[in-house]
Amino acid sequence: MDDHARTTIRDMVIAVAKAKRTVNYAELFDLIDADIRNPEHRDRLFRTLDDVDREEPVLVTAVVVAQETGLPGHGFFALARELGRLGEGSEVAFHQQELRRVWEHYSRWPHTPRLLPWIAPAARRGRPSQRQGFLPGARRAPSLQCQAKR
Repeated sequence: MDDHARTTIRDMVIAVAKAKRTVNYAELFDLIDADIRNPEHRDRLFRTLDDVDREEPVLVTAVVVAQETGLPGHGFFALARELGRLGEGSEVAFHQQELRRVWEHYSRWPHTPRLLPWIAPAARRGRPSQRQGFLPGARRAPSLQCQAKR
């Protein structure tokens, strides 16, 4: 993925973290106008999420979860192990702890990513997409609906 795409995805997950919310994978794919069923799109997004986590002081992609489980995918936990952040303990407990760390870190962050309105469904309702697809073959998608976690 190019630098613009990485920056856009980084800003999206930071905006979600700053709002102390989570976003599921399908919603994130919708935001970047990508097709979750396309293996190339999935691979690109997952590599980009790993890159973002390597660049940030906390594992910010803890806010990106599977709708069914409320947990990140296996790649998140594999990276956490690789970085020495996760040992043999419970992945669920680790995720809860890391999610709190992420929310705490970014709630104090002075910078507000320019994409913050995207995480407020009411702010987007009835408006056409403002996104530009940057993945080949991407489709337009409906608005994001984040899950509040308080």
